[in-house]
Amino acid sequence: MLAQVPELVAAVPDTDAILCKNLLLKAKKKKDEDDTMLWLVVAAHDTPTNVKKIQKALGYANITVRFAADKYLEANLGVVKGSVTPFATMNDTAVQVNVVLDEKLVGKPKLAFHPLTNEATTFISYDGLTKFLTAVNHGHFTVMDLTA
Repeated sequence: MLAQVPELVAAVPDTDAILCKNLLLKAKKKKDEDDTMLWLVVAAHDTPTNVKKIQKALGYANITVRFAADKYLEANLGVVKGSVTPFATMNDTAVQVNVVLDEKLVGKPKLAFHPLTNEATTFISYDGLTKFLTAVNHGHFTVMDLTA
């Protein structure tokens, strides 16, 4: 079972695919759980994913953004910790999760993701990924420079 990106890189060292990491973040506007915004950040494995920078880029100057608790992974994406993937957006039928794509992924022919479990890896092009996201009602994704 490959739970961390470094383990994936070591397991597939010669691939021509961009290995990706996925983070589910939570921005809580008020004390009320109904005001929680969820963000699935999909990035190249070597892109720095500084939560404070992402918070600022998302426009949350005075709102705390942090990693979402396991209950959000299971309730909104139907996956467990270590298996987060953009493919899990198909389980978000209420469309509660916003998607952010690392601009380093744009146009790339081969991206590597877990297929809802961290026991395997599957490949898809950027265009295929965006078609998938659109097909599961997540075509409103945001492309962002995560290094800024």
